[in-house]
Amino acid sequence: MAKSKNSVFSQELGLRLALIFGNYLYGIKYLHFGCWGSGMKLELNNLSKAQTQYCDLLRELIPLNVKTILDVGCGTGALSKELLTAGYSVDCVTPSTFFTSLIAANTDGKSEIFQTTFEELKTDKKYDLVLFSESFQYIDIEKGFEMAMGLLNENGHILISDYFKRDKKAVQGKSPLSGGHKIIKFNEIMKGLPLSEIKRVDITEQTAPNLDLVNDLLHNLALPSIECVMKYSKAKYMYKLICGISGFIFRKKIANLKRKYFKDERNAENFKKYKQYLVLLYKLS
Repeated sequence: MAKSKNSVFSQELGLRLALIFGNYLYGIKYLHFGCWGSGMKLELNNLSKAQTQYCDLLRELIPLNVKTILDVGCGTGALSKELLTAGYSVDCVTPSTFFTSLIAANTDGKSEIFQTTFEELKTDKKYDLVLFSESFQYIDIEKGFEMAMGLLNENGHILISDYFKRDKKAVQGKSPLSGGHKIIKFNEIMKGLPLSEIKRVDITEQTAPNLDLVNDLLHNLALPSIECVMKYSKAKYMYKLICGISGFIFRKKIANLKRKYFKDERNAENFKKYKQYLVLLYKLS
């Protein structure tokens, strides 16, 4: 299902702010989850290291015969840059005008950047591997595989790294976390495709800590900041009427934001309960 324009805008705005904040204060250059190893202290100072370990895992799973890669939903192009440095030829797909400039800077003109959604991509080029790093959940499963297989060279590969919704029958209650395809549906569709599964790595335990880190930031940085701004605004006579009207107009949206982000339910425990983070490597039969 396609996302609304407002949803897409909100998501991109959130990514922009996260990138600006994280890069300035902690040198964070990636937008994806970190892969937390045993013994790593869960703090922002270690997020960049955890994200690097995630990238290392993906690189280790790339087959030896791969030379050309299409990085779909490539974020800032930081992973593409790493792959270029490793000797691969890499092209990028992004629907974002904002990220296109960052990708161009990171890839230093060595990559062709397709500024479009993956579903609307048009090119005659073929690749040894199509990579989806936390982007496949935004693409229709059947359409995504159809497009990806059509872009592959003979004996090409598809590498997907993303989280999925667990089977509802296996868990109780409604998930407070959105996102991800249903793993049952995904597996069923896979059965009818000319693809052989080469590798399936479950990294749910290693990625779940990211939720606790984000939850801590929301409660100890974002929420106090928002409350401070609101109290200051209400204290000013000029803003009282504006705050009152905007508070009434956007009361449902504000309530939804509080429910979604500040109910202390976006945590590692619920992520492990309702989601499954998988790294999947397929080969075209």
